[in-house]
Formats: sequence, C-alpha cells, structure tokens
Amino acid sequence: MNLLALARKLQRALIAQGRPIKINQSQIWFDETGRMVTKYTVSEPFTTEDGKKKDQKLIESFHLDEVVKFLASLLDGGES
Repeated sequence: MNLLALARKLQRALIAQGRPIKINQSQIWFDETGRMVTKYTVSEPFTTEDGKKKDQKLIESFHLDEVVKFLASLLDGGES
C-alpha cells in the first residue's frame, strides 16, 4: 500500500471516531532544487466563541511519511 492510500485510510478511521481531519495538498516552487514540491497540511475544524468555523492547523510537512506517522499517533490516542 502506498503512503497516500495509507494516509487516506487513517483519515477515514479518524473521521469514524468523530475527528473530521482534513488533509490538504499544495504545490510550491522550490528554488533550491528547481522543481515543484508538494506540501501536506493536516487540519481539524473548530468553532470559535463567536460561532465562526475555522481550521486549526495540526501539522505541515513536505514529507508524506511524517503525515502518516502523525495521523497514526492521533489514531492511537495522541492529542494535537
């Protein structure tokens, strides 16, 4: 199983536990290597005191394996 599929599976498990985790991907130009790189952002929605819905950024990484490890730790009961 590739890492992206594993991340999606962990995301579904967290959603089933009541934690609506979002995984966003964005591409940015990296001057040092002269190519596009993918940045992964994991966030969780919350409601502010005045009733607005916002996302709390839990982790940002250029490495999908770090995201998978983070999601696995959340699933094992770790708190953000």
